[in-house]
Amino acid sequence: MSNSVCNFISGEPHSGGIKPVHFVYETDFHSLRQPFFPAVFSVFLVIKGNGILKYPTAFPLNVGDLFFAFPSCRYSLEASPDFEYMYISFLGEGCHALLKELGISAQSPVYHGFEHILDFWKQAIHRKADCHMTLLTESVLLYTLSFIQPETDQANAVSGNTFNRIVAYVDRHFRDPLLSLNTLATEFSYTEKYISSLFTKHMDIPFKRYLNTLRIQYAYTLIDNGETSVAYIAEQCGYSDAVYFTKVFKSRRHMTPTEYIEYKKADV
Repeated sequence: MSNSVCNFISGEPHSGGIKPVHFVYETDFHSLRQPFFPAVFSVFLVIKGNGILKYPTAFPLNVGDLFFAFPSCRYSLEASPDFEYMYISFLGEGCHALLKELGISAQSPVYHGFEHILDFWKQAIHRKADCHMTLLTESVLLYTLSFIQPETDQANAVSGNTFNRIVAYVDRHFRDPLLSLNTLATEFSYTEKYISSLFTKHMDIPFKRYLNTLRIQYAYTLIDNGETSVAYIAEQCGYSDAVYFTKVFKSRRHMTPTEYIEYKKADV
């Protein structure tokens, strides 16, 4: 049985034509139909688990990350079995101007480091007073957006475009066991140090963690589709060493690939 919480927001907007529509705690994400094709804006806060947002460029998601959805922009999510998130959807004539001012777009939809507002969101959504729900939801939305700092200088724009090209390349080649900072440096004619700094700057995670996230999410997909050979899964995900693959998998899922395979069999 789903434990999701959904509050429908009614009433008039209070701030510059931005009106909250829903405030939702989604605990049953895997039952939702994908891809998503929203009609309104939404901001999501990852509460539990990890995943990948595809827009179609892939962005890793972890607890405390914010990500945004935009009207008529199709997206999908791949995530661990325990993945949970909360979101606020909103609309109004002030949305485009506000998000543009903050530099929030489908090309840069993910923001890291919002663990400090997890409890604030959880406490807010469980306040049931309907007469305050519009004001409360709007307050949570604007308070959250206030932590996002727009990137306005030219250097940030240039590094962002470069980084998007590098990430797109990694997303296409993550199954290649030879993929590394060195191969990226050769491909894009930058130093390994510079490329590493881009991952830290734009994703707040090291390159290796991003690569492992893509590979382990693909391992989930293979296992969910019935694959049972750990050696084959490791090879298909870009790991030449099945023992190392098992170590990385366990660090993410808190169980070995073999244990996860048995778990999926029992769940059928």
